[in-house]
Amino acid sequence: MERLKRNICYRVIIERSCHIVNKMKRKLEKGKKSIEINNEFKGKHNRNPKICLVSSSGGHWEQLKKLQPLIDKYSGFFITEKTQIEENAKYFMKQTDLKDKWMPFKMLYNSIYALFIWLKERPDFIITTGTMIAYPFYILSIIFHKKFIFIETFGRANMPTEAGKRMEKHTDLFIVQWESQKKFYKNAIYGGCLY
Repeated sequence: MERLKRNICYRVIIERSCHIVNKMKRKLEKGKKSIEINNEFKGKHNRNPKICLVSSSGGHWEQLKKLQPLIDKYSGFFITEKTQIEENAKYFMKQTDLKDKWMPFKMLYNSIYALFIWLKERPDFIITTGTMIAYPFYILSIIFHKKFIFIETFGRANMPTEAGKRMEKHTDLFIVQWESQKKFYKNAIYGGCLY
């Protein structure tokens, strides 16, 4: 049953991501080229989309790691916070949260580092389960017209998260892991749980 629920979430993400990519390709074939498509796929038609999976540590990270099949199918990389626990990610950001008095400085560092990662990797899709370290990538996805997918955390069945509220507006696909979370977000779809 748990495996089935996880597969439902994978299917929602993969199908929606493929739908977005195919929609862009169809527009290209029909000659309806938009600025966004030109920017994203000019000279890159023969490669798989690159996926950036980013989240903070702890439960958010444990949920995000369940999306490893996406990296196996497409190309991509993981980003998380640097903690005492050794994790299998390509990049590590400064750990912070809203209660951290050093948060503005850490967010500034993380934002500069996120820009470096962005220019080096040039992702097409950004997928996150939250929280603050994903925010610079959310901003970059808006600036560079890339697709941003937010998966609300499994740990909040009956209330929205601050990250979810802040990032919903420009998110291309907003997935919740509980049916009860849909009432907090305008465009949320239920994708099943990642666990």
